[in-house]
Amino acid sequence: MVQTKDNQGQKSAANSTLTSSISGLIASSVGKTIVHPVDTIKAKLQVQSNQKNKNTSMNQNARSSLLQQSRILSIANETIRSQGPGGLYRGFAINVLGSIPAAGIYFGSYEFFKNNTLQYHFLQQNPFISYLCGGLFAETMACILFVPIDVIKERRQVQFELKTFNYSNDVDAVRQVLKTEGLRGLYRAYGATVMSFGPFSAFYFLFYEKLKGLFVLNDPQSYLRKTNRQDEESIKASQKSDIGFFQSMLCSMLAGAGASVITNPLDMAKLRLQVQRAGKIGGGVKNEFYYKHLVDGVYKIGRDEGMRSLFNGSFARILFHVPNVAITMSIVELVKPKIQLYLDNRNQ
Repeated sequence: MVQTKDNQGQKSAANSTLTSSISGLIASSVGKTIVHPVDTIKAKLQVQSNQKNKNTSMNQNARSSLLQQSRILSIANETIRSQGPGGLYRGFAINVLGSIPAAGIYFGSYEFFKNNTLQYHFLQQNPFISYLCGGLFAETMACILFVPIDVIKERRQVQFELKTFNYSNDVDAVRQVLKTEGLRGLYRAYGATVMSFGPFSAFYFLFYEKLKGLFVLNDPQSYLRKTNRQDEESIKASQKSDIGFFQSMLCSMLAGAGASVITNPLDMAKLRLQVQRAGKIGGGVKNEFYYKHLVDGVYKIGRDEGMRSLFNGSFARILFHVPNVAITMSIVELVKPKIQLYLDNRNQ
């Protein structure tokens, strides 16, 4: 009988991980499609800021939020005028096709980590540690697929500004990188990407879990669930066992905005590290920046361009991440119970 319960627990944990993976696949494809143009503008804003900041005074460098919004609109108009509407979707194909399986790994890894760590008493009493570490773990695993995608996507997005390469399409970009830099060229910024997106995921899930706790108590389908062995009777007795679609969206928006601002300096340095490889190896126009690693990048941006410059593109980053995580997580929460029910019925 004990063996039967253990087997049921293992099946439940496996189904939970698989459910999160499938939900992530569906949600990510929708979210990426909608917000890719904003991501392109953010990338252009971050690589352009270096040269612009060197030619501006301290007063101009202390840009207001209104001015940053104006720059976003200016970049969007300039991109459409010079490259057509398709310019906002450079790198879109490889981003969507590659990010779909990466999203499955991401959400599945997070659920797997939580299911195996929140069984310990200490982490049950301090779940924020599991949320933070779970986000880092999920990002580390997903980046195995995501980093090459991100490198190609961002080089395609900013190639018109930096003029380092002339990729005709995403496939051509992959071919040229492999030819000139080898497979390592697609992974040279792996550590920087994990150090950039890892903290974002960590803070996002921490904020999301805490905010979600305001709406849901003992949600059996929630990422807030502390353990698969939690008393099922208390779950069934809860009057608020499910989070609503719009409640999930609100929690995601607030969590995404907070995580975006906090980790913007890391994202900026990471992006410049990824695109500087192109300038250094490709023989094109030399980039105005050269960083040894992520920490060196953050330090030099703050030193050479001012501390405020570390948050250039933060508004565009919020515009990208807030709708992206809101759409993604609300869809995950919407379809996850249905997928879980299907898998449970199939295993019976």
